[in-house]
Amino acid sequence: MLSMGIDVSKKDLVIKSYDGNNFSKEVKINNNNKTLRRYLKNNQNVDKITVESTGTYHLKAAYIAKECGFKVSVVDPYKVKQYAKYTANRAKTDKIDAAIIAKYGYETETKEYEISNKERTKLKTLLVASEGYKSKNRN
Repeated sequence: MLSMGIDVSKKDLVIKSYDGNNFSKEVKINNNNKTLRRYLKNNQNVDKITVESTGTYHLKAAYIAKECGFKVSVVDPYKVKQYAKYTANRAKTDKIDAAIIAKYGYETETKEYEISNKERTKLKTLLVASEGYKSKNRN
């Protein structure tokens, strides 16, 4: 099994994968629809994506990954923090967080993230609107 962990912030996503023995090199990408879709399209070998809940910032990553056909879990940051303490990973960087999230997803049974049709419509509308707003304000 290959587990991907995504550490989410407003601007960036830090991504690492874990196969039970080794971690991939971390990848940092912009937190936008197009970049994430392209990255996921090139990583179809992933069995599970785990995203730490971060207020609202995680919603875009979880939604897009789910729409791309991945098994996605959104996990409580407290549980991940407790897991990190248990595994003696107390340092705190985006790179380390992504690795811990990937390993947590690999080693624990997590609930699959589900999006209702009503939520799907709202999220899709908001994502399209936010990307339009960003591109309009870049000019």
